[in-house]
Amino acid sequence: MAKDKQRLIALQKQLGIARAALLRIEHYSRDPHSVAYNALEEMNRIEWNSKPTPILAAHEEERR
Repeated sequence: MAKDKQRLIALQKQLGIARAALLRIEHYSRDPHSVAYNALEEMNRIEWNSKPTPILAAHEEERR
């Protein structure tokens, strides 16, 4: 259950980043590509950190 909660929090953070990027593009940005790129990089970092690595997942599966 803790992993599900962590995953939901990660998804909420990603949604916030996407929304902020879209608002910046709509209202302020002269370079929407860089805003989108930076938002995607930040979202990917959160995504990667919220999922277990294959080695960790295998280790957890062995413990069960």
